[in-house]
Amino acid sequence: MRRRPQILPIPLWLSGTIFLGALAFLVLAFLWIGYPSRTRDLFPDQRREVGITWSTTYAKSLGISSIVGLQASIQELKVQHVRLPLYWSEIEPQQGQYRWEEVDEHLDLLEKNHIPVTLAVGIKVPRWPECWLPSWTNMLTVVEREQVLQDYLREVVAHTGPRKN
Repeated sequence: MRRRPQILPIPLWLSGTIFLGALAFLVLAFLWIGYPSRTRDLFPDQRREVGITWSTTYAKSLGISSIVGLQASIQELKVQHVRLPLYWSEIEPQQGQYRWEEVDEHLDLLEKNHIPVTLAVGIKVPRWPECWLPSWTNMLTVVEREQVLQDYLREVVAHTGPRKN
Protein backbone atom coordinates (compact mmCIF):
# COMPACT_ATOMS: atom_id res chain seq x y z
CA MET A 1 0.00 0.00 0.00
CA ARG A 2 1.38 3.39 -1.03
CA ARG A 3 1.41 6.23 1.43
CA ARG A 4 0.20 9.59 0.31
CA PRO A 5 2.70 12.38 0.68
CA GLN A 6 2.11 14.48 3.74
CA ILE A 7 1.21 18.11 3.06
CA LEU A 8 2.74 20.47 5.53
CA PRO A 9 0.62 23.38 6.78
CA ILE A 10 1.63 26.87 5.66
CA PRO A 11 3.07 28.87 8.54
CA LEU A 12 0.95 31.79 9.69
CA TRP A 13 3.63 34.38 8.89
CA LEU A 14 3.86 33.07 5.31
CA SER A 15 0.10 33.16 4.73
CA GLY A 16 -0.01 36.71 6.16
CA THR A 17 2.82 37.78 3.87
CA ILE A 18 1.05 36.27 0.85
CA PHE A 19 -2.19 38.04 1.82
CA LEU A 20 -0.50 41.43 2.26
CA GLY A 21 1.39 41.00 -1.00
CA ALA A 22 -1.82 40.20 -2.87
CA LEU A 23 -3.57 43.16 -1.26
CA ALA A 24 -0.71 45.50 -2.19
CA PHE A 25 -0.81 44.17 -5.76
CA LEU A 26 -4.55 44.85 -6.02
CA VAL A 27 -4.21 48.38 -4.63
CA LEU A 28 -1.36 49.21 -6.99
CA ALA A 29 -3.22 47.70 -9.94
CA PHE A 30 -6.30 49.75 -9.02
CA LEU A 31 -4.25 52.95 -8.86
CA TRP A 32 -2.37 52.14 -12.06
CA ILE A 33 -5.57 51.54 -13.99
CA GLY A 34 -6.85 54.87 -12.72
CA TYR A 35 -10.39 53.83 -11.92
CA PRO A 36 -11.31 57.01 -10.01
CA SER A 37 -10.32 59.27 -12.90
CA ARG A 38 -11.89 57.11 -15.57
CA THR A 39 -15.36 56.95 -14.11
CA ARG A 40 -15.95 60.35 -15.66
CA ASP A 41 -15.47 58.74 -19.07
CA LEU A 42 -18.03 56.06 -18.25
CA PHE A 43 -20.71 58.54 -17.14
CA PRO A 44 -19.91 61.82 -18.94
CA ASP A 45 -23.31 63.45 -18.48
CA GLN A 46 -23.71 62.50 -14.83
CA ARG A 47 -23.75 65.49 -12.48
CA ARG A 48 -21.36 65.35 -9.58
CA GLU A 49 -22.30 66.93 -6.30
CA VAL A 50 -20.39 67.39 -3.11
CA GLY A 51 -22.55 66.42 -0.19
CA ILE A 52 -22.06 66.14 3.54
CA THR A 53 -23.82 64.77 6.57
CA TRP A 54 -24.04 67.61 9.06
CA SER A 55 -24.40 66.43 12.65
CA THR A 56 -25.36 69.15 15.08
CA THR A 57 -24.37 66.98 18.05
CA TYR A 58 -20.93 66.27 16.61
CA ALA A 59 -20.32 69.97 15.95
CA LYS A 60 -21.24 70.72 19.57
CA SER A 61 -18.91 67.97 20.81
CA LEU A 62 -16.09 69.67 18.90
CA GLY A 63 -16.91 72.93 20.63
CA ILE A 64 -18.12 74.80 17.55
CA SER A 65 -21.42 76.42 16.83
CA SER A 66 -23.36 74.08 14.61
CA ILE A 67 -24.84 76.84 12.48
CA VAL A 68 -21.46 78.62 12.08
CA GLY A 69 -19.82 75.32 11.13
CA LEU A 70 -22.51 74.54 8.57
CA GLN A 71 -22.20 78.02 7.07
CA ALA A 72 -18.42 77.59 6.79
CA SER A 73 -18.88 74.18 5.14
CA ILE A 74 -21.26 75.67 2.60
CA GLN A 75 -18.92 78.53 1.73
CA GLU A 76 -15.54 76.79 1.88
CA LEU A 77 -16.41 73.29 0.63
CA LYS A 78 -19.03 74.45 -1.88
CA VAL A 79 -21.43 71.87 -0.52
CA GLN A 80 -24.28 71.09 -2.89
CA HIS A 81 -26.33 68.69 -0.77
CA VAL A 82 -26.73 68.11 2.97
CA ARG A 83 -28.02 65.14 4.92
CA LEU A 84 -29.24 66.45 8.26
CA PRO A 85 -29.91 63.91 11.02
CA LEU A 86 -32.80 64.85 13.30
CA TYR A 87 -31.98 63.28 16.65
CA TRP A 88 -35.20 62.27 18.36
CA SER A 89 -33.68 62.60 21.83
CA GLU A 90 -32.81 66.24 21.13
CA ILE A 91 -35.98 67.24 19.29
CA GLU A 92 -38.42 65.66 21.77
CA PRO A 93 -36.56 65.60 25.12
CA GLN A 94 -39.89 65.23 26.93
CA GLN A 95 -42.92 63.51 25.51
CA GLY A 96 -44.99 65.91 23.41
CA GLN A 97 -42.57 68.85 23.83
CA TYR A 98 -40.66 69.54 20.63
CA ARG A 99 -37.62 71.76 20.14
CA TRP A 100 -37.59 72.92 16.52
CA GLU A 101 -35.46 76.05 16.88
CA GLU A 102 -32.14 74.47 15.89
CA VAL A 103 -33.69 72.42 13.09
CA ASP A 104 -35.43 75.50 11.71
CA GLU A 105 -32.23 77.54 11.90
CA HIS A 106 -30.32 74.93 9.88
CA LEU A 107 -33.10 74.44 7.35
CA ASP A 108 -33.44 78.22 6.91
CA LEU A 109 -29.71 78.52 6.22
CA LEU A 110 -29.81 75.68 3.69
CA GLU A 111 -32.91 77.11 2.01
CA LYS A 112 -31.31 80.56 1.81
CA ASN A 113 -28.32 79.00 0.03
CA HIS A 114 -30.55 76.87 -2.26
CA ILE A 115 -29.07 73.62 -0.96
CA PRO A 116 -31.26 70.51 -1.06
CA VAL A 117 -31.61 68.60 2.20
CA THR A 118 -32.20 64.97 3.02
CA LEU A 119 -33.51 64.56 6.54
CA ALA A 120 -32.42 61.44 8.42
CA VAL A 121 -35.28 60.71 10.79
CA GLY A 122 -36.12 57.92 13.21
CA ILE A 123 -34.36 56.01 15.94
CA LYS A 124 -31.28 55.00 13.98
CA VAL A 125 -29.56 58.01 12.42
CA PRO A 126 -25.94 58.93 11.56
CA ARG A 127 -23.35 59.44 14.36
CA TRP A 128 -22.44 57.32 17.28
CA PRO A 129 -24.40 56.05 19.10
CA GLU A 130 -26.58 54.92 16.24
CA CYS A 131 -29.83 54.87 18.20
CA TRP A 132 -31.16 58.14 19.59
CA LEU A 133 -34.11 57.29 21.80
CA PRO A 134 -35.26 59.91 24.29
CA SER A 135 -34.75 58.75 27.87
CA TRP A 136 -38.48 58.98 28.58
CA THR A 137 -39.08 56.07 26.15
CA ASN A 138 -37.14 53.65 28.38
CA MET A 139 -40.22 52.97 30.52
CA LEU A 140 -42.49 52.27 27.54
CA THR A 141 -43.41 48.88 26.15
CA VAL A 142 -42.36 47.99 22.62
CA VAL A 143 -45.87 48.70 21.32
CA GLU A 144 -46.02 52.06 23.11
CA ARG A 145 -42.56 52.96 21.84
CA GLU A 146 -43.62 52.21 18.27
CA GLN A 147 -46.66 54.43 18.72
CA VAL A 148 -44.70 57.41 20.07
CA LEU A 149 -42.12 56.94 17.29
CA GLN A 150 -44.92 57.17 14.72
CA ASP A 151 -46.21 60.28 16.47
CA TYR A 152 -42.70 61.80 16.32
CA LEU A 153 -42.37 60.99 12.61
CA ARG A 154 -45.75 62.59 11.92
CA GLU A 155 -44.62 65.73 13.77
CA VAL A 156 -41.39 65.90 11.79
CA VAL A 157 -43.24 65.59 8.48
CA ALA A 158 -45.84 68.16 9.53
CA HIS A 159 -43.17 70.60 10.68
CA THR A 160 -40.64 70.23 7.85
CA GLY A 161 -42.90 69.19 4.98
CA PRO A 162 -43.94 72.63 3.70
CA ARG A 163 -40.34 73.75 3.08
CA LYS A 164 -38.96 74.22 -0.43
CA ASN A 165 -35.72 72.31 0.05
